[in-house]
Amino acid sequence: MKINSKNWIKMYFGLTFILLFTVLAVVIYVDPAFHYHKPNPKYFYKISNERVQNDGIVKHFDYQGVITGTSMTQNFKTSEANMIFNCEFVKVPFSGATYNEVNNIVETALANNPECRIIIRGLDYGKIVEDKDKQRFDLGVYPTYLYDDNIFNDVNYVLNRNTLFGEVYPMIIQSKRDGFSGGYTSFDVYSNWMNGNKFGVSAIYSKNQDLGSSGNPKHLSDAERTMVQENIIQNVTNVADKYPNVVFYYFFTPYSVAYWETIKGDGTIYKQIEAEQVAIEEILRHKNIKLFSFNNRYDITTDLNNYKDSMHYGEWINSLMLRDMFDEKSILNEDNYKRYIENELMYYTEYNYKSLLGQEDYIDDNLAAQILAEQSFIWAQKHNLIGEGAKLDLSDSKIELSSSVILFDKEKDEYYISCLGKLERDQYTDTDLAKYLLEKNYIGAKISVEGFDYKYMTFLGRKVNNHGQPTVYVYNDKGELLRQCIAEYNSLDEEWQKYYLDVGGLSGNITIVFNGGYTDRTGSPDSQYEFCDIRLY
Repeated sequence: MKINSKNWIKMYFGLTFILLFTVLAVVIYVDPAFHYHKPNPKYFYKISNERVQNDGIVKHFDYQGVITGTSMTQNFKTSEANMIFNCEFVKVPFSGATYNEVNNIVETALANNPECRIIIRGLDYGKIVEDKDKQRFDLGVYPTYLYDDNIFNDVNYVLNRNTLFGEVYPMIIQSKRDGFSGGYTSFDVYSNWMNGNKFGVSAIYSKNQDLGSSGNPKHLSDAERTMVQENIIQNVTNVADKYPNVVFYYFFTPYSVAYWETIKGDGTIYKQIEAEQVAIEEILRHKNIKLFSFNNRYDITTDLNNYKDSMHYGEWINSLMLRDMFDEKSILNEDNYKRYIENELMYYTEYNYKSLLGQEDYIDDNLAAQILAEQSFIWAQKHNLIGEGAKLDLSDSKIELSSSVILFDKEKDEYYISCLGKLERDQYTDTDLAKYLLEKNYIGAKISVEGFDYKYMTFLGRKVNNHGQPTVYVYNDKGELLRQCIAEYNSLDEEWQKYYLDVGGLSGNITIVFNGGYTDRTGSPDSQYEFCDIRLY
């Protein structure tokens, strides 16, 4: 049978159409950006791209609360917010975003979800004096085709090579593996930047840095005052007026004392606080907005162990702020805001900044986290959000041991895990420690918990000899690290210490590795560490 040129052309275009339609249908069915629907339970969705996925999250997920802002909100845990405010949250931060950009996601969420009743939003302190329409085009191309209602420009998404081969195809392949279960990245984990960061004075300042200079005072001009008012009205308060039945928890992000040292040095501290007052006065006109500032929590802002740089605080500060907002601590109102402004200006203009270089820098960056984790645990008990702890039975044969034994202390009537030795992990390896402990080796115990539904975990631990130290990691069934508790051996004595770990929001099959050995081969082979009294609340 002869096929003439017309038939060839028809066949070519017909096959091309079928191919394109198939690709389009598959991308829409899987939909890694949640542009058309909520996650398909047949697949696992890695939530990692704020600008691509946040819009779809607020349009299609089920929730009653939203946490949003810049990188200052990336370390919030929705599991904590769920427990504290008794509703389901999603977290949709935009690193480096302006007030205008964050307001857009708030507007989108409220327009698409009538069930939403709480917005928790960080108001970046350094972005108050900005143009109301400013956007950050220096952070990458905006996928505006995902934000609008124009179905024709969706071709940029559904017929995108990177979407098909970089996201959809790997998700389909993954779903075929034995033991696979669908789902999506926990909002506790999404955008969290804690891993690998160092905190404290040495992370912010060099040893001989000159601190404490004072620049010529600079004040807010009339044009800048107008800019602040327009920014706040358009991007902060208008949405509250539009949705009077929604409660807006706004907070000024608490930068460290190192930030205040900088703006005191260039004289802009006066302008910044004047701008803050203008913003406060605009916001307080609106009764469904609860406005908080933690700039007067000097125990937070002056302790550089809470910060990785002059602005970014550890996740334990996010936890503290959630509790304080619920309790309405550090709230600003008509009666106290002028006194707050006066105290803020006086404190940060008179502070002894030179003393910062002599501040204690915790050897163990997790110490600050542990202090506030304990406070969080006590707070949850006080508010009757957790009950009596379920003690893990260490005599259970399901516990997997490696380079360790379970012993019984007759005097205490207590089983404990005795860990001996060091890991044979090279100190210069590129292998992540969490991955190493889960997949290769650990010194201690691996415990699996099915149907996990707890809010806190506590345990006792002590270094018995040399380099023993606790490294406790919590994973889901995909091998993703969800929680961690670490203490460096040289910050420990040989007394029992109690450790607290927030595990709220975790569910399904959870694996907990209790590693008591030093984390690479440079440790002593005689190192010893012990765990006991492991409880889940």
